[in-house]
Amino acid sequence: MAVGELLGRQKKKIDVDTIIEKGYKAYDDKIEDGCKHINLKISSEMLNEVDRCVIKKKKLGCTRTSWILDAINDKILKEDNI
Repeated sequence: MAVGELLGRQKKKIDVDTIIEKGYKAYDDKIEDGCKHINLKISSEMLNEVDRCVIKKKKLGCTRTSWILDAINDKILKEDNI
């Protein structure tokens, strides 16, 4: 017997799609060295493409994080010029 049944709780049907659409409350952003930490959900295909680009620039000391930040910066600059 499940604990919920022992406590007299009824099982509720959970709509997973609604939960996913709603998202979750982000934790308080901690600022370290003027930067905020975030979680980024990215498809494995896109991440493989990012890694492929990083490998090309590896000899220049490029990391995955720096490549992503450069790409975001390029997009911001492009959007500002529109």
